[in-house]
Amino acid sequence: MSRAEEDDQKAILALIEAETAAYFAKDFDAWARCWAHEPYVRRFAWFARGGMLLNVGWAEEAREQHKSMNAYPTPNSSMRQLTRDNLNVRIGTDLAWVTFDQTAPSTGDPFDVPGLQHELRILERIDGEWKIVCCGELQPERDIVPYPLLQVDESGVVLWQNEACAEVLWTSPFLTMRGNRLRATDKASDARLKAAIRWAASADLYASRMATMASSSNSRVAAPVLLASPIDEVVSVCWVSAQSQMILISLRDQEKSRNAVAPAAIAFGITPAQARLAGLIVDGKDVVEAATVLGISINTARTQLKRMFKKTGAHNQPTLVRAILMAAAPPL
Repeated sequence: MSRAEEDDQKAILALIEAETAAYFAKDFDAWARCWAHEPYVRRFAWFARGGMLLNVGWAEEAREQHKSMNAYPTPNSSMRQLTRDNLNVRIGTDLAWVTFDQTAPSTGDPFDVPGLQHELRILERIDGEWKIVCCGELQPERDIVPYPLLQVDESGVVLWQNEACAEVLWTSPFLTMRGNRLRATDKASDARLKAAIRWAASADLYASRMATMASSSNSRVAAPVLLASPIDEVVSVCWVSAQSQMILISLRDQEKSRNAVAPAAIAFGITPAQARLAGLIVDGKDVVEAATVLGISINTARTQLKRMFKKTGAHNQPTLVRAILMAAAPPL
């Protein structure tokens, strides 16, 4: 690398650092000095909690940031603990682009971007100074979900788990840790879990997503795995998915459970009240626990359950859960 290239790289990285620091400090003027004030400026992002963001042109980007900083002027302390990995810098004559993985803490401030975030910056040299012209941000959901979540390798070795997962694994009748591997307590369930992990390890994510968009179904992006307890008839479901080169396993994932129950409600004529109960049953709760969560009597819950048995042809909770999942995606 030539001396000029070294100087450019230092200037570019210093600019990215300054822009990020100004963002967290809520210093609009310092932040604005890092950007080109041009109509071709773009910011695009996808946040696990906030969805998609697209600002087109400097006027829109500046207006939105100015409004946000005025609404929440207290400086955010994230910059003190922020880290960056996998830095990649490519520099041309007057254009450059930078990618990196950024990890930041959760401080409770609206400007938080907690956990891992994949970042892109495109820069242009304007009047001899580098300026940001495009910012791209992609936030995986792994670090911020409220439900238990694990990352495993293709043999089931646990590589990472969130705080919500530790307590569940200690008390779950469905899952256990043997050594450092995640296993189901029931033999047949364990075989299904291993099959789902193998599927996720070999999944063609691009093909899966194309099929998902074509069919309006997420059945192959996340595979439901029926987990039975060896001591009673209660079952639960875990969801195995492939995301960003990771194999993720989620438990008590209420959003996926609701999404699974919705097609069944249409197919079998399940009422909204029954669907709410069904979602909790899919999550592994028995009738007493589900009635408590819903604020209804145990007798009411049992009546709703019997009516769902009649509508679906099920005769117990395990066959009900299977019928519900079969309406959305064949479970493993």
